[in-house]
This record gives sequence, C-alpha cells and structure tokens, in this order.
Amino acid sequence: MALRGRILVVDDEPSIRKICQFILQMMDFEVETAADGMEAVEKAKGKPFDLIITDIKLPGIDGVETARLIRELYPDVPWIVITAYGQLDLALKAIRLGVNGFLLKPFSPDELKVVVNHVLEMDQLRRESLRIKALLPLFEISKTLLSTLETGELEGKLLHIARESLSADGVWMYEVDWDKLLGNPPDSLSSLSLELQAALMKALEKSNTAFLWTRERPEEATSLMVKANLDQLLAAPLRAGERLLGFLAAFKTVGSTPFRPSDQDFLTILAGQGAVALENAKLFEHVQKAFVELQELERLKSNFVTLIAHEFRTPLSLILGYASILSEEIQDSRLKSFAEIIVHNAKRLSSLLQDMLDFKRLEKKATSIQLEPIFLPELVERVVENYRPIIQDKSLEVTVDIPPEVQKVQADPAKLEVVLSNLLSNAVKFTPAGGKITVGAKLMDRPYMFVKDTGIGIPPEEREKIFHSFYQIGEPGKESKGLGLGLYIAKELVTMWGGRIWVESEVGKGSTFWFTLPVVEGKHAS
Repeated sequence: MALRGRILVVDDEPSIRKICQFILQMMDFEVETAADGMEAVEKAKGKPFDLIITDIKLPGIDGVETARLIRELYPDVPWIVITAYGQLDLALKAIRLGVNGFLLKPFSPDELKVVVNHVLEMDQLRRESLRIKALLPLFEISKTLLSTLETGELEGKLLHIARESLSADGVWMYEVDWDKLLGNPPDSLSSLSLELQAALMKALEKSNTAFLWTRERPEEATSLMVKANLDQLLAAPLRAGERLLGFLAAFKTVGSTPFRPSDQDFLTILAGQGAVALENAKLFEHVQKAFVELQELERLKSNFVTLIAHEFRTPLSLILGYASILSEEIQDSRLKSFAEIIVHNAKRLSSLLQDMLDFKRLEKKATSIQLEPIFLPELVERVVENYRPIIQDKSLEVTVDIPPEVQKVQADPAKLEVVLSNLLSNAVKFTPAGGKITVGAKLMDRPYMFVKDTGIGIPPEEREKIFHSFYQIGEPGKESKGLGLGLYIAKELVTMWGGRIWVESEVGKGSTFWFTLPVVEGKHAS
C-alpha cells in the first residue's frame, strides 16, 4: 500500500514520540521523530515533510521557532502544535505564525487521528485552491496562443509566458521537426545544452505531463544539472496526439526560490496548448503557401487559355473555311469524305476552344445577362442545325417541341444558345446511333426548357458531379469526349439569370436535362 505522506514528530518526551509514531504509522504515514528543535530543522533540510507536529515547549529553541525555521525551507508545510494549559503566550505566537491545528495534552489516539486528518484535508483543499487559481490565467493564455498564426511570434509568446508565470531563471524550447532550440538554455554556447536536450527528450518519450528534476534526485541528468548550476529543472512535452513535437522547459539556479507545487500542472497545460497552437500555426503557414502556389497556377492557367484563344482561332478558322469549300467543291467521293472529316474535327476543336473561353469569362465574372424578347423555335432550330452533320451521321431522330404559349420569351439569346448547345452536344455524344432526342419547352409556374435523350443514362451518384468543372463520366480505356466543361458552363449561365438546372435520368434508358428561363416582372413573353 502506498504511504499517505511523511510526518515529522518533535517532542522531548520519548513516550509522546513513540505513541505518535505508532498511531501515525498505523494510519499509513512514514514517520520520523526528533527530540528537540535543532534536530528537527536538520532532518527537514534532508527531505521535505508533508506535516510537522511539534510540542510547543522544547529544550533549546521552542516549537514556534522550530516551525518558523522549517517554514523558511518549505513555506507551505502544515503544522500542528502540541500544547498544555498554561502555555497561552506561546500558543498566541503559534497562531500569529499560522499554525494549522492544536493538540491539547493529554490527548487520545482518536484525537490525534482527527486533528491530523483534518489538517491534511484542509491543506489539500488549500493546495487545490492555489492550483486552480494558478491555472485560471491559462484560459486567457489559451485564447492568445490560438489566435497567433505566425510561428515565430507564437514561439516567443510561449517562452515569455513560461518565464513570467513560473518566475524561472531561464526557459527554453526544442522542436524536433526543425531541430530548433529556442530561448535561453543553460550554457547554450556549449555542448551542455545539447546533452540536456537529449536527456529531456529521452525522459519525455512516453510522458504526457510535466516532471521535475532536482539535484538531490538520482536521475540520469543530475550530473548535467550540477555542471549547469541548476537546482531544479521543470519540463513538459509538446505533444500532438501520439507525436512528440519537442519540449518546453524552465529552470531555477542554485539559491533561487523553488518551483511551486502548482507549477508542474501549469507547465503541463501550457505545453499542451502550445503544441496545439504550434500545429495550427504551421498548418496555416502550409495552407498559405499552398494558396500562393494555387494563385500562381490559376494565373498560368488563365494565361494559357488566353494564348490558346489568340494563337489557335485564326489558323483554325482558315482550316475550317478552306475544308468547308473543299467539301462542297470536290466531286470525288473519297476525297470529299476526307474533307468532311477535316471539317468535323475542326468544328470539334472550335467547340472546345469556345468552352475554354466561356469558362475563363465565367471564372472572371466577365460576362453578364442581357435580356430581350426572342422567338424560341427559331433559336432552337439554329442550335439543332449546328449539329445536323453528326445527327445525320449517327441516324439520330431529333424533335423540337415548343408549344405556342412559350414560343416568345425573355432571354439572353447568346447565353441561351450556349446552354442549349452544350445540352444538345451532351445528348448527341451519349445517345447511341438510331436514338431519339427532343428539345422542348413547357410553361408551368414559369417557362421551362428541356433536352431529352434515349442515351446511356447517368448513375444517381454522378448526377450532381456532372455539373462540376472538368468532370466527366468515363469508362476506363474509352476516349474522352470533351473537357468536361459543357454542363458546368450551362449551370453557371442558368444560375446567372436566376434559374436552376437539373437532370432526371435512368441508366440504360436516357436522361432529361431541365432548366428554367428568366422571369421578368412576372411576365414570360414579350
């Protein structure tokens, strides 16, 4: 069974010392005795006690002076006075010195037990109160640390807080990842600080709390402390989860006031908060760096699109123009088919280029909606006509279904044409030969348009993703059918005029893309 603590009994009567020692040992205390005050002071110098019990009247120096001398070594040690009637003057001196309890001679074993337990319980409450009081500033400190996102500033704050709060002669911090030693370790210009650093890291490998090294304890680093003229060394791990980031340490030199009992808890919590704050600051620095790199990539991407637009459009227009003329003029069916292939692929490149330009304009918010009255069947026929060659090549049946009540609408003709073109292009690509496509409109609470196909359909888990930029539904080994920008551009443009776009689909049976047209002052038509 673990002992409850160490008690020193001081009395010039051997029988009192013996009975007290017997009773207190039965209560699981380690007990030492002294016959006079000087012997008691000498014993206290060797190792601290958790409680002092002194007779008030002793040979040589009395019990009050004995307690005063011991409290110069350990200011917080609790003290019980054994007194008798007729010793009022000494009892008053004891009260002024801060005695914690009295035992009146003669006393019974039960009275001794009650007074000892009461004094130790009160001392424990006092210690807890001091500990809580010492830890309260950590709430404010935590806010300060967690709001600091610059690593160097944060490291400086941690060292300053540790030194000021612990009244330390020196503080230092070591960070493993950067092999960085900060603060003012003892003999920092010699190898001694590195030896202490290695010893602390070894001791903290499996520790989650602060520990205290003193010159008297038989620790491995005792000789290092003696070399550095250190009396006490308090260290806590900087730990993020299971990973040891380093340590935060403070020291007292020989002759300095010892660390308080609450200092160990304080440094444990400070180091824990510091480790979290350091991880956050370093993560923030990584994010900042990544953001700068991303901005540079965005700039390069934008420049690349601009380069493509300027350098490709003119030669592509020439290829498309001359190939179209050849396709019309050549009589040889074999050569005519070659020219038609050139025309088809030039148009495909032109469409991809237009997608890239639309994407760039949308990202830069360099486009706006200009509503005007339009005749919907005419615009739809124009869009369908652009895809006539591939529609015929795949033997697709395309129907236009625009009822009279939505033939005249308010819209931006250029933007609406882009939306319909991208939806129709999507339908043509993914509808097998011989399939059917319908481009239509309906009037419900507002004008709606749709593009319906009998294509391959879209799985439920893909129906939101297809509207993301550069996203494509593909099968391994199959050639890409575009940049994955068409549906993204369609969604962005529909959103710009206050509408919404969505898809209804069944795998293997086809898809219907719906979108709403603009509503202007409650009117649908001009």
